[in-house]
Amino acid sequence: MKRKHYLPVLLSVCLLATSLSFTACSDSDLKKAAQASDDMARGISVALDLDAALIEQKLLSSGEALTVTSALLDLNRLVRQFNDTAQTYKSFDISARTALGKILADITTTLDKLNNQGVLKIKNPDAQLKFRSALAVMSSAVNVLAALLIRNH
Repeated sequence: MKRKHYLPVLLSVCLLATSLSFTACSDSDLKKAAQASDDMARGISVALDLDAALIEQKLLSSGEALTVTSALLDLNRLVRQFNDTAQTYKSFDISARTALGKILADITTTLDKLNNQGVLKIKNPDAQLKFRSALAVMSSAVNVLAALLIRNH
């Protein structure tokens, strides 16, 4: 998987979100955000199940397993935090975009860590390929959420 640098893009999103005026998030955007969040959760769930299975089959070294599992659990915590934070807002205003943008930046950093320090270092090519698939789903979801934050300014 190509190494992607989401952090600069997301930091730009945060800056844009804090500097631009409010436009309400449409029902369509809310549905897209909910779907992206669901995709992210599904990707994490698949990756955690895969992680457990590969550890059991001894296809991951203990170091690989520790790095991947730790990053997945961090990612899961951040996605829950994103969802919980999103539910506290009644409108998609500047404070909502700023708060969600910060959490999304943290999600992106953790996703990058999972890829670069975890998945790309897995020596078993089949195991690495399986993780790449789950990572692609999560990356796609992050891109959708970032686009929504940019568009609703």
